[in-house]
Amino acid sequence: MSKRSLSVEQTILALVILAYVSLGVLYAVLTPPWQVPDEPAHYNYVRYLVEERRLPVLRIGDYDQAYLDEIRDHKFDPAYSIAPIRYEFHQPPLYYLLLAPVYALGAGALLPLRLFSVLLGAGVLVVAYRVIKDGFPSGPGWLALGTVSFMALIPQHIAMTSAVQNDVLAELVLGVVLLGLVRWLRSDGSTSFGRMAVLGLVLGLGLWTKVSVYIAIPLAAIAVWLRFRSKAPSGERRLDLRGASVALAALLLPALLVGLPWFARNAVVYGDMDITGLGRHDQVVVGQPRTSEWIRENGWANVVGHFARTTFHSFWAQFGWMAVPIDGRIYTALGLLSGVALLGFVFGLLDAWEDQRAFSTVSVLLACSGLLTLASYLWYNLSFYQAQGRYLFTALIPLGLAWTLGLKEVLWLRNARLVVVALGLAAIIGGVRLVTRTCSDKWRVLIDGLGVAFLCLRCLFPKRFDGWFLAAPYLLLGLLCVVSPFRFIVPYLAP
Repeated sequence: MSKRSLSVEQTILALVILAYVSLGVLYAVLTPPWQVPDEPAHYNYVRYLVEERRLPVLRIGDYDQAYLDEIRDHKFDPAYSIAPIRYEFHQPPLYYLLLAPVYALGAGALLPLRLFSVLLGAGVLVVAYRVIKDGFPSGPGWLALGTVSFMALIPQHIAMTSAVQNDVLAELVLGVVLLGLVRWLRSDGSTSFGRMAVLGLVLGLGLWTKVSVYIAIPLAAIAVWLRFRSKAPSGERRLDLRGASVALAALLLPALLVGLPWFARNAVVYGDMDITGLGRHDQVVVGQPRTSEWIRENGWANVVGHFARTTFHSFWAQFGWMAVPIDGRIYTALGLLSGVALLGFVFGLLDAWEDQRAFSTVSVLLACSGLLTLASYLWYNLSFYQAQGRYLFTALIPLGLAWTLGLKEVLWLRNARLVVVALGLAAIIGGVRLVTRTCSDKWRVLIDGLGVAFLCLRCLFPKRFDGWFLAAPYLLLGLLCVVSPFRFIVPYLAP
């Protein structure tokens, strides 16, 4: 890459991060207090640390569903105290320890704590950029920029990372672990066990951050398998068991040693070898919706449909405590955009299959990272019904990469023509159904038509304009991010 191209790429990256920080500050200022899921409980954790100078213990009574419903119904009126909302007291303490000085210096004010989370969110973007650049060093600049832009311009992601909650630190720590594993897979020469040990210490900090980071443990095992399997002679399917065992030990032993005090403390406090506190959490959250109850009341088909729809909506934007969805027409447009990106990604996979191109170890690692996050989300929902797309944010790096690759693939002339035909047929069928009054969703027909028009324009312009067409979806996402606080958050959530 030329110095000029690198300078342009770095300038765009700086603008993307600046846009995210600006939007994060906007959301932090305009979102009414406590109108982000679980924020009061996370705030009370920080307050407890500062005022009591010791770690909190989750107890029966720290979750009161009736009181939580009442205080939310009254939009967190100051007449209602948030002090009884303490159900996050089982969480690992690292995020809250970092916020404790901010709480003390700001005399407990909410805004400084929110702004600290925004700062961590900016760190997530920087780490994501390095993951893609280091993982695909010969890849084009738009690959990393598109991934970071996707992460920076999801309204729900901004809303969550500009609030008091430990998900943002979980994203950052998991991103750093992923970056370390990517660099290790890409490194030449002998294995650096010292580097693995340092990475293990970072993973250990993840054990003090949030349970969602624990997927880094199987992810590390996968990285070790990829590294030592790739060293086998061509055509043989053997694994260097000795090297893999030593590397895995160099990574996991420091992590487990760092995490051991936290696990031991929980085992003593909660008993029954409840080393994560999740057993106590399940006992405390009486009244939280259970998946088995939803299925019993609504049936499998309805629950699966509701789960998929709500996950999609809340991944993009569903503000407050899931109480404020955005305009349905926007969800339709986001659905079309996501479908087109998915179709483009499938096109890319089929091209790779036809050309018999082997996937790089970094590609496999990123795919496994996304799949592990999805698996943990589905696993949690087997017990508690929590159809909230924000739980997928720890997979934003592989999701952003897939989204960017998919959109770019659709812009290839051959693929663009295929998608034009598909969307054109959908628009025609929708138009016929409107005329025959078997369908009343005129906006879906219009949005399909706009998609056809956009790709037809792409077919008319030379290839050198692809960058502008690729940028268009991100610019629209940015516009949605700007509009959302004024159109959805403040009007519906302010007291």
